[in-house]
Amino acid sequence: MTDYKNEKLNYQFFDLQGKLLSSGSITSQQTEINTSTLASATYFVHIMNQENIKVQSFKIIKK
Repeated sequence: MTDYKNEKLNYQFFDLQGKLLSSGSITSQQTEINTSTLASATYFVHIMNQENIKVQSFKIIKK
């Protein structure tokens, strides 16, 4: 995230069916999500603020 300002943010990682696959805290401008065990598919990452409001979303295509 380019505009990360040490806010308390969390991520939620979903598959196309909306199943929550993982979640966690964002600790820096670059946070890794391990996808090595996931199949090739399209996924979504939602960035949530302290009030659990979505502030940004990303579409991830794993090949």
